[in-house]
Amino acid sequence: MTDLLDHIPGKPVSAAVTTGAIMVALRERYCSPEFSFFEEVGDSGSGSGVYADGVAINMWASRGYAITGFEVKASRSDWLRELKKPEKSEPILSKCDYWYLVAAEGVYQDDEVPVNWGILSFKDGKLREKRKAPKLEPKDITRAFVAQMFRRGHAKEERDISARVAKALQADRDAYQKRVDETVARKTRELREKAEKWEHFVKQVGEHEWVAAEDVVQAVKAVQKAGVTGTYHGIANLLQQMRHSLKGLEEAHASLSHMDADGGGNVATR
Repeated sequence: MTDLLDHIPGKPVSAAVTTGAIMVALRERYCSPEFSFFEEVGDSGSGSGVYADGVAINMWASRGYAITGFEVKASRSDWLRELKKPEKSEPILSKCDYWYLVAAEGVYQDDEVPVNWGILSFKDGKLREKRKAPKLEPKDITRAFVAQMFRRGHAKEERDISARVAKALQADRDAYQKRVDETVARKTRELREKAEKWEHFVKQVGEHEWVAAEDVVQAVKAVQKAGVTGTYHGIANLLQQMRHSLKGLEEAHASLSHMDADGGGNVATR
């Protein structure tokens, strides 16, 4: 059922098939150095009412500098309108060595395409030559026709330059924003770490009735100067040392007390 619906007149073959997508594929196929490609080329200067969707000129002498024109169709209804006016393409077709219909399968039926037209089938972003265009007998091109191609080429070049400038500016803005975001993230992380350390300190010391900040600073500095925090076990080692010293003092005091009890408190001198 879906396949049948795809061929209903007036219904696009696929949401992905657009004139823009087909034009991209044409520019990729007919590119330098072999070709110069122009879009929307009229037949008689700036006031032309008839346009070819694309015109490619072969730049190699061995190919006779052949001119190929393209009629691009993205929907069945657009193609049917074209068939009702076969003379519409004649002013430009008559100046070309080859002429192609460029469309997706389902937009056209093979027997609908004029015999002097070739067919380029569009699918998945690529073009395939389904029917080779026969060699036409073109009329001499006019200066107006050449001027139209140069005008379109110049307009495209300006669009390309503007697009490249816009892309470069956007890249600079993105890079700057990335640096800003990274700086903000780093500063935020540093402040968060400091806040966590301070919160831990407050919890350890206690939050009730803080003494003056200067006193806290002096106390911390005193502990640091004492070297307590410079060892792995810090205060624990200091406490062990103090206990050892206290034990020695207690033993010495006990010995002296024992001597006094035995009456040997006085020591003779010589």
